[in-house]
Amino acid sequence: MKALRALAAVLLTAGMLTVGTSCSGGDVAARVNGEVITKAEWETRFEALKKQGNFNFEGVDGEATMIEVKQRALDELIDDVLIRQEAARRGIDISDAQVQEMIDRARAGFENEEAFNEALEMQGIDPDGMDDYFRSRLTKEGLIESLNSDTNVTDEEIQAYYEQNIQTFQEEEKSTIAHILFAPQDIETAEKVLAEIKGGAEFGGMARQYSLDESSRDNDGQVSSQLPFTKEIQAAIDTLEPDVVYGDVVKDGQGLHIVKVVDRTPERTIPLDEATERIRAMIVQQRGRDDYYNLIQDLREQAEIEVVLQELRVPGAQSGE
Repeated sequence: MKALRALAAVLLTAGMLTVGTSCSGGDVAARVNGEVITKAEWETRFEALKKQGNFNFEGVDGEATMIEVKQRALDELIDDVLIRQEAARRGIDISDAQVQEMIDRARAGFENEEAFNEALEMQGIDPDGMDDYFRSRLTKEGLIESLNSDTNVTDEEIQAYYEQNIQTFQEEEKSTIAHILFAPQDIETAEKVLAEIKGGAEFGGMARQYSLDESSRDNDGQVSSQLPFTKEIQAAIDTLEPDVVYGDVVKDGQGLHIVKVVDRTPERTIPLDEATERIRAMIVQQRGRDDYYNLIQDLREQAEIEVVLQELRVPGAQSGE
């Protein structure tokens, strides 16, 4: 599921750039500087957007919603062509090796090829055409990089960003815990091990010997602080200071636990000096996004765009003059 969400985020962020083809006049959805967008491409993009979104095409507003999504599909395709044309003008060329590397990285998050292809299809992408998709995404990234956004960020800008977004620099209390997991019925062993730890036995050694939790057993029983704890474990650790073992065996839906707090970081506001480089990167990234979308707007204004689809034609849509 995490891999699917990650891929979905990539696809939605990048958009679905496509490769234009030549066709007869009756199959044309639009022309961008003479380059054709086919009705088939437009219909495919529309179907992809339908899969991505939870649109309601029924009822009083259904028809208006459908037209809006169809227009969005065509707008995305127009932008795709403009991106590709501008990238070519700037000499941005994506190699087959770069495309394959990106595909391999995306595929690595899935158990097998079938799961990867299923994720692509859920986002409206034909697995047989994914080379074109990933090449187009790399083209977009290359175009953004070519904009050479201003990377000079002043101390005043960083200070202002920090003060305006102070809520994003709040950190909640974090606890790193270690536990030893036993089967629900193994209370005698759990209590015996707890007594040995209270008597001076090393917690990590006992975890390696007894714990049923394979993910933490070889790490002295330590559990990632990013994982949510069950309410029973949370109630136990809330009473503990660091390096202290809870006095009783804790029972929850997973089984029986011996619990220890390894470390606790109190809630805090990240200070400005610690957040400076993070803020600098955020500001530069935002400038890059702004420059990119300003470029798209300029390209649209300068382009000759002819919308052939009668249902989407609007006054003034035939050119970017």
